[in-house]
Amino acid sequence: MTIAPPAVLKRLAELPLARFATVGLISAVVDFVAFAVLVFGANVAPAPSNAISYALSLVANFNLNRRWTFKQEKDPKVAARQGGRFLVAKTGGLLLSTAIVGGLNFGQKLRRCRLSLCGIIASRGSGYSAMRR
Repeated sequence: MTIAPPAVLKRLAELPLARFATVGLISAVVDFVAFAVLVFGANVAPAPSNAISYALSLVANFNLNRRWTFKQEKDPKVAARQGGRFLVAKTGGLLLSTAIVGGLNFGQKLRRCRLSLCGIIASRGSGYSAMRR
């Protein structure tokens, strides 16, 4: 027996902004988990860890938004144009996030993860307009 989701959730999932927020949450989790694995597991410095985790989250973010949130056509030229705009919009976020993580390094791994989370939150707002067109 399958339980159908409430009508409100179905309607919410149809809204591009709700899907965009869901994708943002997923990419933030990818970013944070990758950062934690690199810092705790691989003992990589915070700034490079942030750059790597941010790049991984951007790949997830772009692809999920393109395929699910905005349901774009599969024209490679359009995807390349959108990808270029997306990268330009997100480069500022990467610089801000890395500055927060690298510049405020207090030497404690747990604090680094909290700083990474602050960087993730601070850098997430620029993608909606870049993906929407």
